Amino acid sequence: MTNASPSVFLEWIPQAVYIQNYLEKKETIDERIKKHHWIKGIHYNVPKGSKTRWINIMEVNKWAAGQVIQAYQVAS
Repeated sequence: MTNASPSVFLEWIPQAVYIQNYLEKKETIDERIKKHHWIKGIHYNVPKGSKTRWINIMEVNKWAAGQVIQAYQVAS
C-alpha cells in the first residue's frame, strides 16, 4: 500500500493559475483572444459572478497541437 495522493485534473483553471503554472503573460492571452485564436466558451470564459477569466486546459492543449475547431474553420 502506498501513501501517494490521488491525481486531480482540473479542466478549467483561473487565468492567474494558468499564467503562474504555464509561464505565460496576460498580454499573450489577450492577444490570442483579440486575434480569435482562442474562442470564448471554448478556450476561455468569464463565468457569471466571476471577475476573472477561466482557461480550459484541455482545449488550449488541442489548440497548441494545431487542432482546428470545425465550427470555426474559415471556408477556403
